[in-house]
Amino acid sequence: MSFRIYGVSKPTLRRHRLNKNEFAKGGIKVREIVDNLPSTIEDDLVQNILMFESMMFGFTRKDLISLAYQMAEMNGLPHNFNQDKKLAGKDWFTSFLKRHYFISLRQAEPTTVAKTAGLNRTAVNL
Repeated sequence: MSFRIYGVSKPTLRRHRLNKNEFAKGGIKVREIVDNLPSTIEDDLVQNILMFESMMFGFTRKDLISLAYQMAEMNGLPHNFNQDKKLAGKDWFTSFLKRHYFISLRQAEPTTVAKTAGLNRTAVNL
């Protein structure tokens, strides 16, 4: 009756006793989502995103998942991305943003060249 004291359901206890838990094998929690890109490729991807942001180009979700697919293909990496749409998956996208929480993806606003040129350190500090 200790399951009632601790609020653990019988099916949960049974699943753990029979070692049929999908996300924990042998008492060790396993990641639900497998990374499809090595960290070196992801670092290159992050650098590209930051470079685009520094040049005031917006980087959207679709841009990111398309670029991830292209980088996997160019480097000949085995992946389970969508071959028909040539895009990485939603699970990869969310796990990528969790790993690189400092990246913010958004649609760029149109900016005139004059506004971009006027937006410099000396003009802003005035």
